[in-house]
Amino acid sequence: MNNAIYRYIDFDGVIYNTNEIIDALILQAGLAAEQQDLITKLIRQIDFYNMIKNAKEINNSLTALQELIKDKRYITKILTHVNSIKEAEDKLKIIKEVSNQIKVIAVPKEICKSHYVNPTNAILVDDYKGNLKYWKNKGGLPIHFDPQLKESEYPVINSLFDLDKTIEIMKVKITSKEEIIDIKTIMEIEIGKKTIEKAKIMVKIILEIIIK
Repeated sequence: MNNAIYRYIDFDGVIYNTNEIIDALILQAGLAAEQQDLITKLIRQIDFYNMIKNAKEINNSLTALQELIKDKRYITKILTHVNSIKEAEDKLKIIKEVSNQIKVIAVPKEICKSHYVNPTNAILVDDYKGNLKYWKNKGGLPIHFDPQLKESEYPVINSLFDLDKTIEIMKVKITSKEEIIDIKTIMEIEIGKKTIEKAKIMVKIILEIIIK
């Protein structure tokens, strides 16, 4: 296990099509992309548990994920952005109903994934290219998830069942170490001073949820 490579799998847009549902709600509310404060407020009002229950699983991703975690060459976890503690709790509850073996790391939306865990030589499967760009810049190995397999500057898959094959093609022969980066450093990098204390509290509570 010491030489295991970390693989992080996104939730929204990779496991469930929750991103499409949220986009539809934002459109219905008549909000523009630059209205981030209002969008965040809207998202925090969502009952994520029931939304996920009614969402579509993408290409049997949960079944694939249960197979992926059996491979001891890797340590595979879900790495998902959340806008609230309730969203984190709902996602964790949904995954626990599927399997207690699948671990979830919930990252406050204000914090970049590549600043929350150590991306060096670790693999991230994500549908959002912005996350992949930061991941690569920090020494990580990005894999783009796109159900339509559109052309991408990153290796692209539309099924988690294809992950092992893609990694093999990438000839990944490296090791990686998981590490939650210092919270104070994260806040100074990512967030203005006014929201630092609030974000620290959110991180602390999310970590406590994960440990349970």
